[in-house]
Amino acid sequence: MHRKVFISVLGTNAYGNCLYRKSDESFKCQNSYIQIATLQYLAQRESGFWNEEDLVLMLLTSEAEKKNWLPSVRTNSKTGETWAEPGLERRLKDMHLSAKIEPIRNLPEGDSVEDMMAIFKLVLEKLTWGDELYFDINFNQS
Repeated sequence: MHRKVFISVLGTNAYGNCLYRKSDESFKCQNSYIQIATLQYLAQRESGFWNEEDLVLMLLTSEAEKKNWLPSVRTNSKTGETWAEPGLERRLKDMHLSAKIEPIRNLPEGDSVEDMMAIFKLVLEKLTWGDELYFDINFNQS
C-alpha cells in the first residue's frame, strides 16, 4: 500500500465558520478550515484511510503561521467582538489522525518563479516514489 500525502497551503485570511458538504448530503462538516473538512471527508470514504505511514503537509508562510496555524485572538470587524481561535495546528491535533502532521514553515510568498520553484523543491523533498497525493489547491482568478 502506498503512503497517502495530503498537501495544503494555509492562507492568511481570517477563516470563518462554514458548512462543507457534498451535494447529496452524504458528507457534512462545519468548521473554519477546509483542510479539516477534506481530511474528514477522505477518512469517511474508507475505514482506516489514514495510518501512521501517511503524511499531512501544511505549507505556511510566516504570516499564515501567525494568523491561522497558531492560536490567536480574532476580532469581528463589524461588531468588535473578539474570541480565541485555537489555530489549525491545534484543530488538526484534536482530530487524532493516525497520519503525521508536518508544517513546512517560512515559505516565500510565491510571487515569483524563483519563489514557486523553492516551494516546489521543499515539497518534493518530503515525497517518496509511489506516494498517493491529495492536494488542497485554491485557484484565485483575479
